[in-house]
Amino acid sequence: MRLDAELHGDNAKSIVDQLLAHRGKPLAVDATQVNYVDTPCIEVFISAAKLWRNEGTTLEFGELPEPFAAALAMLGLSQSDIEYKEPQS
Repeated sequence: MRLDAELHGDNAKSIVDQLLAHRGKPLAVDATQVNYVDTPCIEVFISAAKLWRNEGTTLEFGELPEPFAAALAMLGLSQSDIEYKEPQS
């Protein structure tokens, strides 16, 4: 799933719909183009990580661009707060 360059709160519902279309399956999110993300969208990713964790399915982001990582850090969060990786057997 590829994210748009700017993720404003107005986009949160669309992001939820895109994520839920992949529910129950491992999902790799491509955030390489993101140059702006606001809190409502970050909240969507936190909720998605919890849902994927509860279902035991991987949700992962590749390397986050600096603006995305900085937005997480400003909220006291890190990439691990928005993803879940299944434990290795």
